[in-house]
Amino acid sequence: MYESPRAVKYTAAEIRELGFGTDYKGAHTVWEVNITTDNYQTMPAVESLESDFDLVPTVSNLTETIKINNNVFRTTEQAQNILFKATENPLG
Repeated sequence: MYESPRAVKYTAAEIRELGFGTDYKGAHTVWEVNITTDNYQTMPAVESLESDFDLVPTVSNLTETIKINNNVFRTTEQAQNILFKATENPLG
């Protein structure tokens, strides 16, 4: 399950703290989506998601505030333009 995506504006310091690639300087707007699983199911490991999403094509020239090289998601350090963060289930 997922919540509707939302656009959140972050400062340059917050962008660095979140872990976006060093290619991205300054403040940016970031799309965020929270995803959960049903009971007794687990999400894949963050490393698996990063591997699966690296080089996946994306649509550009929408409202992004970054230049997306080659119109793909990147999960490598310098050009990282998509992040995955795992948190504990707040419902237990």
